[in-house]
Amino acid sequence: MLLAPVVAAWDLGKGELQVLSLALKNSDCAAIVDNRAARHCGQVLGIIAIRTGGLLILAKRRGLIPSISPGIQALRDAGL
Repeated sequence: MLLAPVVAAWDLGKGELQVLSLALKNSDCAAIVDNRAARHCGQVLGIIAIRTGGLLILAKRRGLIPSISPGIQALRDAGL
């Protein structure tokens, strides 16, 4: 995947760069990023950025998962 030059200028990890480049090219998409610098990059570039915890809440509200507790615990167990 080609990185958007405006995103590549940020000092981010490879995964964050790819996710934000994809979201920038597809304005109807949001980027799921937890890294603070990546969220800031998204904000500056007008990209909607959602943290993993926010994604769990959205899934719960839409009835896709019965509870956010297992997901939150998994995030904690992973060190987030």
